[in-house]
Amino acid sequence: MSHSLNRVSKVSFAAAIACLSTLGYQATASAANGVVPWRNQPVAESASAPAAPAPAQHACSASDLKVVPGQQGARRGYATQELRITNRSTESCYILGAPSIELQHPDALVESVSPAAAPAEVAQQRIDLAPDDDAYILIGTPGACEASVGPKRKVAKRVKLFPRGGGNLTLDGVHVDTLCGPAKVLQMEVVQDEPKQAAKAAANAAAAGKSLGLRELTGAITAPESVARGETLRYTVTLTNPTNEAIKLAPCPSYTQSLHTEGRTQNSTYMLNCAGAAGQIPARSSMSFAMEAVVPADMTGLGVKLSWSLQDALSVGTIIPLR
Repeated sequence: MSHSLNRVSKVSFAAAIACLSTLGYQATASAANGVVPWRNQPVAESASAPAAPAPAQHACSASDLKVVPGQQGARRGYATQELRITNRSTESCYILGAPSIELQHPDALVESVSPAAAPAEVAQQRIDLAPDDDAYILIGTPGACEASVGPKRKVAKRVKLFPRGGGNLTLDGVHVDTLCGPAKVLQMEVVQDEPKQAAKAAANAAAAGKSLGLRELTGAITAPESVARGETLRYTVTLTNPTNEAIKLAPCPSYTQSLHTEGRTQNSTYMLNCAGAAGQIPARSSMSFAMEAVVPADMTGLGVKLSWSLQDALSVGTIIPLR
């Protein structure tokens, strides 16, 4: 009797694998330790990349933007202050090159942050901001000098920003110390805000009256404490279905993983291992997927920003120190 049951089980398992294969899934071994194995099936960029948005038609003005203080820190010998910018208008606009900035000190001293002092790549950089998109401008001053060992400081607590589109924005609550030398713009970047992007995608789908499907999923990344340049970054992404119905992985979606640091981004797109997940995320359940990404040996910076986006659905991310 037991031999007959074993034969039936084997036949049933083989039939299930065959069925998944006919749906376009690649048969894989069952998930080890509850993690679906990584599927090494790259997707051609032309087949996976969404159409690029039309470039913005006008330069951002003060009326288009909101600015708030960002993080303070250090970068390559500079003490830094972020200025976080959001496009609060209903149309896309662009920032072209480093804007003019004034530092206003408590003693009425005003210092200019010249766009000409910015690195060449920043001076020629263009950032397009769709409505509600964020970017940051990183201001830096020399972090140490002979005078800095004493108690004297030369701190500006207010900045005035002059966008090329016109007008100006005044921001309090910053900390820019020019005791050791003048300030300059070190970097400008678009902020990859995964939760905001996912929320916008869901809102757009709901407004269009579409079923959310994969957009109902939530995600989380589990990554190592650090990763070495030139090595393979191995991490997991856990997808959670909070609904009362299974979410089908059909057609099987792709995902894009991005490694970003200091103005450089490396993207790669693969098919999700849908067969390893039996073609669905069960109701009220979570499923973890193994992921791999090669970190370039020449990638600079202290840390790498890892972003992971499921096709037409969620995005998650984390920062991993480089060693």
